[in-house]
Amino acid sequence: MFLVLIFGLEGVGQLYLAFQMQNGSGFVLDEYQGILSLIVAWGLWKAKGWGWTLFLVTTLVGLVVVSTNVLGQPSMGQLYYDIFGIALDLVFIYYVTRRRVMDYFGKQSIASDLL
Repeated sequence: MFLVLIFGLEGVGQLYLAFQMQNGSGFVLDEYQGILSLIVAWGLWKAKGWGWTLFLVTTLVGLVVVSTNVLGQPSMGQLYYDIFGIALDLVFIYYVTRRRVMDYFGKQSIASDLL
């Protein structure tokens, strides 16, 4: 439920920012990210296996992106924000890979789903 709330709010926030900016190349990326977040939230809410898979993939991609931001020598405030994002992504990945959560979404193993 918590993950659904987080992804749903992220999707709404991304779409809101995209429609507020409406100029520049970031608009399209924010719009797609917002729509994807809403789709993932719906899939998690309905306990769909594809929702679990999309959640794990988007979280792993986010982890890679934020990790590369940390290596790019960000400002101190951005560094704290990025470290918090990495920690949160790791907690989410740990949670969704627990056996009971995977059973809830009808998943047998991580390797068979992602490979």
